Amino acid sequence: MGAGIGALVGIILFIVLGYIGGIVPALSPVIVFVISTFVAGMVTKKAKSGALAGFLTVFIPMFIFGILLILAAMGVLGASGGVLTEIGIIGTMIAGIAAALVTVVIAVAGIAMIIMGVIGGIIGAIIGAIGGFIASKM
Repeated sequence: MGAGIGALVGIILFIVLGYIGGIVPALSPVIVFVISTFVAGMVTKKAKSGALAGFLTVFIPMFIFGILLILAAMGVLGASGGVLTEIGIIGTMIAGIAAALVTVVIAVAGIAMIIMGVIGGIIGAIIGAIGGFIASKM
């Protein structure tokens, strides 16, 4: 199968195992990461396609989350104002400074999420290639 099908299976497994990991704390994020990328690679049955599927399994969710964080920082997603905006002039100044800092922090977190998606995707590509190689020898 192609890398697209493997990536789709990996992303679904990534989301489902992440949800189960929230319920069962023993299922750590590392195990979720390794299992989803390995299975994505095994579905493709080729090392090269497995590497691509493993990369996409990690990169796509983190990229989407990073874009959502950047959009939230820009105010596109409808972030509401804080409670300090109704306290008068000093409260409004404090709220403005706090809102600016929060906006910058959220935007930086979104950019960091995208960068970490690339780094995690490379690690996922290695794990997916191993899974694809093992599946090709079975």
